Amino acid sequence: MLYARSLGCIGLLKLHLIRALALALTENAQTITETHLRATAPSEDRVKEMLSAALAGEEDLTEPDGADERLLELLGLREKATVVPTTPGNIQDQPAPGPRGQKPGDRKPGRDGIGEGFDQDSPREQVAG
Repeated sequence: MLYARSLGCIGLLKLHLIRALALALTENAQTITETHLRATAPSEDRVKEMLSAALAGEEDLTEPDGADERLLELLGLREKATVVPTTPGNIQDQPAPGPRGQKPGDRKPGRDGIGEGFDQDSPREQVAG
């Protein structure tokens, strides 16, 4: 009976037990009885209403598969996935190039300063002048 009226939610059970205790104390009873519990239990209609709300809340929390990937695409953090049919002659052995088409560690042209102030024999050291 306690499980059915609390839907297994500890908070609802606690409220029910507090109401039953309050009733027992007003009657100067030595203990909480089943009569106290039944008198203070929520009605069947109220429990059905709470159950419907709980189920609706759980349904709101479920997401379809791939939701995170779609959000990352919208944020520009992932490229859109393209579906490539797999056929025996369509398998690619090489990985796709990075976002800029460069390999890690390759320096961009123009990245390092050239000209006066740089010694070509010793990298990245300024010549005192």
